Amino acid sequence: MLLTFIKPSLDDLMKIYDHINHSASQLDAFTKELTEFMYKVEEKNKKAK
Repeated sequence: MLLTFIKPSLDDLMKIYDHINHSASQLDAFTKELTEFMYKVEEKNKKAK
């Protein structure tokens, strides 16, 4: 990992944290959306039987 070879400044660490936090939030939103979609597909398939 790059961070083991360099000594980032506090400002750099805060930027990295912000990027990770933003990515995690986007992944969370996508996961919720995908879960809802899969639930709806499953319910639709149950009704079609």
